[in-house]
Amino acid sequence: MGPAIMQRIDANFQGIGGDFWIAAALFLLLLLYSLPSLALQPVETFAAGARQHNPDALEARANLAQGQAQADSTLGRVLPGILLLMAAANAMVGFGTLPVVVAGCALFGLSMSGWMLPLSLLRRETEPEHVAWRTGLYRVCVDGGIFLGPFLSGVLGMHLAGLLPTISTAALALTALLLLTRARSSGTMAVHG
Repeated sequence: MGPAIMQRIDANFQGIGGDFWIAAALFLLLLLYSLPSLALQPVETFAAGARQHNPDALEARANLAQGQAQADSTLGRVLPGILLLMAAANAMVGFGTLPVVVAGCALFGLSMSGWMLPLSLLRRETEPEHVAWRTGLYRVCVDGGIFLGPFLSGVLGMHLAGLLPTISTAALALTALLLLTRARSSGTMAVHG
């Protein structure tokens, strides 16, 4: 190659040289600055997905569902027994002699340990938006019953003294038997294990 050709190539590279460095700088700039990929998701979405598919979370949800099923079946077995116990205590206090009344009061104390069970039944059978209102109504009825029982006994007097205990004992026993029948027909009386 002659010196003329070398001078021409050298002149071309010198002209390209400035453009080459600009092109290289632009290439590096584009390489280093990349737009966020559309396939990437926000951290919150990633974390929610990770929690949802986490084996511990899946096991916890399964345990919660199993516990709810056991609570539902237990409610069907326990609540009728507590209501029958309360009916027996009511009859003992309403119709018994002094030692029977004392035993009835002890049974009342035992049966009152389950007074919150109807709220479980209420939560299970009621739409979520109505639970608060019905729970309040239940509390009003409980408090009203505490007032109404002694008040009606005083109004009825001695000649109708047995009427109120008879009605309340029958209502408790009937409610317990209806719940027991419902639990047996729905299969919640079966022993799970």
